[in-house]
This record gives sequence, structure tokens and C-alpha cells, in this order.
Amino acid sequence: MLNYCTFTSNNGNHYFYDKENRMHICHPILAWLIDNPDFIPPKNENNVIYLKGYGEVLYDELTYYLKKYHVFVKNGYFNKEKKDEKFLSKRLTELDIEKSLANMRQVTFEVTDFCNIDCEYCFYSSLYRDYDERNNKKLDFQLAKNLIDFLVPKWNSSLNTSLDKLIYISFYGGEPLSGILVIKKIVNYIKSLDVKKNRFVFTMTTNAVMLAKHMDFIVENNFNLLISLDGDKENNQYRYLRNGKSSYDIVVKNIDLLREKYPDYFKTNVNFNAVIHNKNSVEEVNEFFKERYGKAPSIGDLNTSGIAPEYQEKFLEMYANSHHSYTKAKDKKVLENDMFLNLPIIKEMAGFLSTRSGSVYQDYNDLTSTKSYVSRKPTGTCTPFSVKMFVTVNGKLLPCETVGHQNGLGQVNRFGVTIDLKDITERYNTSYNIVESRCNSCNLNDSCSQCMIYNHSLDLDSAYAPPCSSYKNDKKFTDELAEKISYLERNRNIYEEIMTKVITI
Repeated sequence: MLNYCTFTSNNGNHYFYDKENRMHICHPILAWLIDNPDFIPPKNENNVIYLKGYGEVLYDELTYYLKKYHVFVKNGYFNKEKKDEKFLSKRLTELDIEKSLANMRQVTFEVTDFCNIDCEYCFYSSLYRDYDERNNKKLDFQLAKNLIDFLVPKWNSSLNTSLDKLIYISFYGGEPLSGILVIKKIVNYIKSLDVKKNRFVFTMTTNAVMLAKHMDFIVENNFNLLISLDGDKENNQYRYLRNGKSSYDIVVKNIDLLREKYPDYFKTNVNFNAVIHNKNSVEEVNEFFKERYGKAPSIGDLNTSGIAPEYQEKFLEMYANSHHSYTKAKDKKVLENDMFLNLPIIKEMAGFLSTRSGSVYQDYNDLTSTKSYVSRKPTGTCTPFSVKMFVTVNGKLLPCETVGHQNGLGQVNRFGVTIDLKDITERYNTSYNIVESRCNSCNLNDSCSQCMIYNHSLDLDSAYAPPCSSYKNDKKFTDELAEKISYLERNRNIYEEIMTKVITI
């Protein structure tokens, strides 16, 4: 793992970076000195010195940058010592999970495993193997009530450090509107609760096929509505009804009706999500939603986890990377202006600046801390339930909806809730132990965003860490630094927008 490095942008500008996430543009002579820390200048005989791999420099110029180099060294830059072995030594505790349950941001209910659209790329289609059997089942309200009753005392406890923060109660499927009766019961029950430290917001992800029938209820309860649509009719070829016909016409008819009937609600509460595949592109999707609805969609890629081996070829035929799709756009500036943080590249750049600038702090405690770093857990895996809890139609409790159903962390049934804190901590910590050695050698170990569950690292039958798609050796890391900085040099307006609109100091 690198403690420091130099790199060159595509424009030929030199930079240095060190392990404290400090990055500066620098003169090429200074960059050469950083790469050659044991260099001792010879006596000044002819005022010109040859630097191997660089060329000739004037002695006075070399002396100037050598002094500058020593100033950086004196102030703690370019430290050759490796990070303390205890850097990734933090482990999960039962109290961590208790605190997460008390401060949970979102509870998502899988209302039904039935869907009235048969999307070829759906995570619950034949392409995948990571989900429980689908039996056209609806969530039992008693299960939802038991879970809510389990959480309310925690939300009202001293472990909840929130003050008037939002808890999102979300409905997912299948198609959640197919289970509208249980949704109504949950909404009414949530509205009857006495939770002193939080407020509730209802959200739903829907394909909009049944939207016309239930839009009054949705608007009345001020739902944040996320509608799945991949663009125009040609773009939606993978989203068809159970009878084999395109779902496009009925979906846009219902969306248009919602906009006509509730224009203010549509403007503030309705958003769209599009999956990128070989039948559409980021540019086409943006143009469609911009022209028809005046909105910028969020976009995502096909799920790459849990693919059935016999469908690998079919999956690869359908798959299209959203970042690559963006790079092929004719006018990237239009996409950047219209979509901004909905673009994967902008999200990447915001994350890059947040973690690599050395000037971004999470809170005042972080700002005033005198520690050079704090111990952290390997990987970027969320503490269980710190972000959300996903409740399957069968009552299985998962950390989110994107992981395979084999990774259940608890169960709710008609008799109550079972969450074994000891078992969860042991499972996670065993996995941390397995991946720690690999993470220690990765240059992203201080800013990892990789979920080890999504990456199948919770296989306790294996003593070996599985391959990690985010792993960065020294070369990949410096190449990524150069790539990101080169992008910012080409798009200086993006840097300014991210620093002013996204990252607040």
C-alpha cells in the first residue's frame, strides 16, 4: 500500500498525494524529488545537474525545490512509515447494532412478491439465484405491526440521538400497489404512533401500471414516489406485461394522468428511475424524461450479483455500463447540466473529492480531532440496520434490498421479532477477520465503499477472502488519481459545482 505517490494528468500537470489524503499540484522537479527521496545533490561545478529520468536542471532551481521538498517533509508529508497495524482492527459490537436500530433511517417492506410486469432483467427473474422462492404472496400486516412495535421503543429510547429527523417507511415489491390493502394498514398504523424524536415519510417504488387506481391515496399521504421506466417505448423493450405486451403505453398514460390531476404533487414528489441496458443509453433516457416530464431521472446498472451460471451469456448481452454509456454521449455538457448528481460520473467525482481532498470533515468532532486517523472496520460495509432494514414478504430481515436473501439477519413472524445480536456480530467479525489482510494492502482501505455482503464475503465456510471488484493496488490507485484529476482539469465547472452544491465546508 502506498504512503505517498506522484502522478501526472493527461494535460501533463504533476501532482503528489500522501496517505493523509493531501493532494497538491506541483512542479515536475518537486515531483522528481518526491520519487527520489534519497537524492543528494552533487557539488555545484557547472550550475547544471542531470537528473536521471528527468534531464538537466539548473543548480539554483534544483536547490529551490529541494528546500520546498524539505518543508513538506518537516510538516509530516511523505512519511515512509506504514499505517499502524491496528488501523483496520475495529470490530462490530452488539451495542453498535442496538444503536443502529434506534437510529435507523429507513424501513422498507416488501409488500408482495407478485409483479404485474415481467422485466427480463429483474433481480427476481430467472437471471438470478439470490432470492427466496416467489409464490405471489402478500405481506401479513401482523408481521409489519410486530416489527413496528419492536422498533418504537428503540426509536423512543436514549440510544436514539436524532432530533426531529425523518424515518422513511418504504414500500417495495414485486409491485407494491398489488398489495395496497396492507400498505394502507401500515400507513394508518404509523400515523397513530407516538414517536417523539422522529417524523415519518412514506415512499414507494412502483412500475405505475396500477397508479391511476390508487393515486388519490398516494397523494393524500404525500408519498415520495419513484417510478421505474427506462425511457421511451423502444427503450422499454425489457419491461412487458404478463400477457407479453409492452407496458409502456399504460404506464405513461397513468403518469400523464397523475401530472394532470395533481400538478404540484407531481412536481415535488415524483421521480423516475431508469435501468441502463443494451436497449437504451444515458443520453436517450435523459432526453426522454427532460422533454416529456421536465425531470432528470436517476439511473442504475443491472445487478451483477447472484447471476445464475446458465444465464451468464444472456446477462452479458443485456448489460450496459452507465458510466461507459455516459462517455459515448454526443454532448456530455447537456447531461452534466441536466442530471448532475444523478450521473454516476458526478457521484464518483463527489466521492473522490470528499475522500481525497484532505479538507472534508463529517462533523465538528471530526474537524477538531487531533488523531491522524481512527481505527475502522475493514471494507465499507454498513453496520447492520444503520441505513435501513428490508423486510421480505416472508418476514426475513435484511440489511437492504440489494443483497441476496441468504443473508438474513433476523426474522419477524406473527409471534414477534427475532434478532440475535451475538450471532450477527460473530458473523460480521469473522468476515472482517477473513478480509482484513487483503484490505490492509488495498489503497482504498481508508475510504472503501465496497459491501462485503454484496461481494459474498459472508461465506463462513470459506477461510479465504473472495475477489473484490474495488481492490486497488499501487498502479491502479495512481492511475485512478490521474484519471479523476484529468477529468476535473477538463471540467472545471464540475469541480466548482460539486464543492459548492454537494460538499459543504
